[in-house]
Amino acid sequence: MNVGEFEGSGRLRIFLLGYRWFALLLGFSLIDFMGTPKVPILNELPSFLAQQPQMFMGVVALYHLAASVYAYKASDRFSAYIVLLADAGTGCLLSYFFGLPFLLLTLGLPALEAALFFGINGMILMIVAISAFYLPALGSHIIKYLRDPEQSTLLQELLKIQGIGLLLYLWLFSSSVSQGGDFENSLRRIIDEKNLAFEELQNTKRELKDVFNELDKRQHAVNQFQADIQKKNETLEDITKQLNEAKLQSQATQQMVQDKETRISEKLKSDSDMIARLSDRYNKLLSAFQSLAHNLTLEETSVNLVDELLKLMPVQTCLLFLMEENEAGKELFAEVAASPYSDYFRNFNLGLGEGAPGWVAYTRKMLTISEGAIRIDGQDLPTLLTYEKSALLAPIIYEDECLGVLYLGQPEANAFDDEDEEMVTLFSSLVASLLHHATLFQKMVSRGFVDEVSGLYNSPYFQERFSEEIKRADRFKFSFSLILIEIDHNETIIEKYGKNFGDRLAKEVASMILLHANETDVAARLENNVFALMVQSDKSGALLTADRIRMAAAVRTFSPTPEEKVNITLSSGISTYPPDADDKEGLAEKAEAALEKAKNEGGNRTLPA
Repeated sequence: MNVGEFEGSGRLRIFLLGYRWFALLLGFSLIDFMGTPKVPILNELPSFLAQQPQMFMGVVALYHLAASVYAYKASDRFSAYIVLLADAGTGCLLSYFFGLPFLLLTLGLPALEAALFFGINGMILMIVAISAFYLPALGSHIIKYLRDPEQSTLLQELLKIQGIGLLLYLWLFSSSVSQGGDFENSLRRIIDEKNLAFEELQNTKRELKDVFNELDKRQHAVNQFQADIQKKNETLEDITKQLNEAKLQSQATQQMVQDKETRISEKLKSDSDMIARLSDRYNKLLSAFQSLAHNLTLEETSVNLVDELLKLMPVQTCLLFLMEENEAGKELFAEVAASPYSDYFRNFNLGLGEGAPGWVAYTRKMLTISEGAIRIDGQDLPTLLTYEKSALLAPIIYEDECLGVLYLGQPEANAFDDEDEEMVTLFSSLVASLLHHATLFQKMVSRGFVDEVSGLYNSPYFQERFSEEIKRADRFKFSFSLILIEIDHNETIIEKYGKNFGDRLAKEVASMILLHANETDVAARLENNVFALMVQSDKSGALLTADRIRMAAAVRTFSPTPEEKVNITLSSGISTYPPDADDKEGLAEKAEAALEKAKNEGGNRTLPA
């Protein structure tokens, strides 16, 4: 039977203890160390043991005493292995010297210990292992004993004694193992039943605990559900309250939106009307500016300026004061007067800072008079006419220079509003440049430098500048080009439509030339209605400039009479200093030759020299 590993009962351990000492004493009794041995020694003992047999016996006895204690207390695999190996080694050593007397100790003790610690299978393996050593080692001696009659008898007695002892102890071991096994089985069965009952108790306890836990969970779920219901009821009440508030707020908002839409609609209508008025005024302003842009002389510009302003703002009095500098200093004189009382403003002059116009020219600020007069810095500034209660005055300023003052007057008080002020301010800023160039043009005419028809430089002035440009180019080593431009079939056009229309075309071509020229370029109208343009550029740049002027003329349409439409084309010839010529005459000849070639090839083209 198999007793579990390291689970032998105390009775079996005591039995093995008795077996160990019985087998040891039996072996010592069969070999008499105190006298003549009963069996011969198979192998020679070490000399110190042979001379001291008591010491040998004492050493063996002490070992078995220690082994008895260790084996009795062994409770793990490591201890069992030590006991088995030590007892098997000691038994084999004794059998090596003395043979069969220690058969029980050598073979039986390890086998019984293996059975105790590892079961029947362990005992069988131990017997096989020891026999594999024991029988080959002692086989020759046993055969020798059997051949000797005297030794054979002794051997038979030894085997008989050993056999009887071995059988007796095997029976006792089986009985002990059986009883120990029954006891252990009973004990294990009781332990198993106890463990089973404990497990059932634990299972029952766990089941009860699960039941209580489930009951707790359900109670908690019920409580949570009740809390959720209570919370949802409170939330529902809050939502109902919020909905009522939102409804009231929505009604208020709807009313507010309706009021706001009404106000916005009214505002949009008002703004739309204002935008329409401003758009109409700005369109008129643009139209007025375009009309004024065609004027060159100061007289034409001044008169047309007042006429266009009256179209924009119909007032009783519209005056244009221009700034003039004389020996006494700067003063304002009435250049144009549009008023029922125009005679009053004939030869009307004001000093700088004198009256409302003088104050505006001096401070360069707009002034509005709403009730006949206004007091500023201790000075009373009345309207120019006692019959007018409202006046609007604006300075005309070009590049930080006051050129003059615009004066608008109305008989009723508070006649001008913010829109009127904005319109007059914009108008004065736009016409400042026109008035400046008209003044400059007037000065140039008075000096004899400008062609009165086209507004460009005249031929004498251009020839002088041409010579200067040759000298500058030669000195500073740069290139410049001469462009000569002529209206194709100009003589035919003048013969058909008259000189006035021809002068008008000359003026239009001059404006196109100035539009596409740079500030450093010099433009002039020469004899025979030929236009000249000096550009500080090489031939490629001059070609681009001439072509832009040519294409600008090609897309324009002119009306000599309301019923007729006329299109014109331009031809141009170009020469460049210094590649084409290095003097004034040569450069002019090359440009004239290129112009003649362009005209002879059909016109409407630009050709280089």
